[in-house]
Amino acid sequence: MNNVEIRHGDCLTILRDLPDNSVDSVVTDPPYGLSNTKPAQVADVLAAWVTGDTEAVPAKRGGFMGKDWDSFVPPPAVWAECLRVLKPGGHMAVFAGARTQDLMGLSIRLAGFEIRDTLGWVYGSGFPKSMDVSKAIESTLTTGKSNSRSLRQTEQDGDGEAYTLTGKNNGIMGETRTYERKQFSPATDAAKQWDGWGTALKPAIEPIILARKPLDGTVAANVLAHGVGGLNIDASRVGMSDADREAAKVPQPVQHNDARAVYQMGTGEGRNGATFEPAPAGRFPANVLLDEHAAAEMDEQSDAASRFFPVFKYQAKAPKRERPVIVREDGTKIAHPTVKPVALMEWLVTLITPEGGATLDPFAGTGTTLQAARDKGFSAIGVEQDEDYIALIEQRLAA
Repeated sequence: MNNVEIRHGDCLTILRDLPDNSVDSVVTDPPYGLSNTKPAQVADVLAAWVTGDTEAVPAKRGGFMGKDWDSFVPPPAVWAECLRVLKPGGHMAVFAGARTQDLMGLSIRLAGFEIRDTLGWVYGSGFPKSMDVSKAIESTLTTGKSNSRSLRQTEQDGDGEAYTLTGKNNGIMGETRTYERKQFSPATDAAKQWDGWGTALKPAIEPIILARKPLDGTVAANVLAHGVGGLNIDASRVGMSDADREAAKVPQPVQHNDARAVYQMGTGEGRNGATFEPAPAGRFPANVLLDEHAAAEMDEQSDAASRFFPVFKYQAKAPKRERPVIVREDGTKIAHPTVKPVALMEWLVTLITPEGGATLDPFAGTGTTLQAARDKGFSAIGVEQDEDYIALIEQRLAA
């Protein structure tokens, strides 16, 4: 079994104890900073970063599901330690929030990384969190407020059709309840004017920032000297069905010198009219990853177009078998709200880690990256500050 090391504590403190140039890759799902940070606070933090205070963050305010650890993106000081620990030319894959990826990318850049790409994990099962503008106006005019309680009161006091809704109980993972609801029916002229307006789109993409520590010379020299610097393309190719492979065996013109390397492998001669054999391992990997819902929608619109992209099963909190839970003696549960699917993390670790290499996750959570690395034959170091989550990691790896 490959070595998996779990370290408990603040990531910045723990990272400073790791030796220089000691890991081959970093794959992590850090805090996205989804709190309601004001623009002036963001400006103050950015000014601090660029003038040398690379540990600056705003005062903690609850982020995703009210978690203080998600109040802001990690500052450049964290990524600077990742840069130091990474071997020259080593890659780092960092998940980011769609509305805070600019801050995440800037923090990574200021630490000294090169941004090489942004991968898009596209999924079809996101749930829109949009406020009904018409309902908010009606609530403001009739109750003087537009908070969640007054919005519900406005809805229930209206003349809309009644119905029941069974869904997840807010803030309690794995639990559901039944709600008595009414379809909102605007009554005031102002609310009617804004009927159909909202405040947000349905989430369907999660960015993954692909960064690289600057090379030591050329790519070739760096790989020879340090064993990192490239991406494992063949191990990350998109598999092809037999029918798809046969359909690709047709003569076609070559427009660029690298066309055969990117799409297929050539078996004919000459620049035009050559016949090509699909690459044995599949299609060249793209910077778009799909869940099964997005793949099905794409295929319906454009004749199996999803065959060009890696497809991973997306579930908002990962499947139950990949979501460790510990029940305390008092009956309360320890669980993490943002767990990624293991298959997705396996693909990322494989893409940027050389055979037998070591990967680092400074925000280990429940240890999905650690499990993915171990199962794919890599060593791993995970850092996690929450003692409860350390227990979840241990449970995951034991299972």
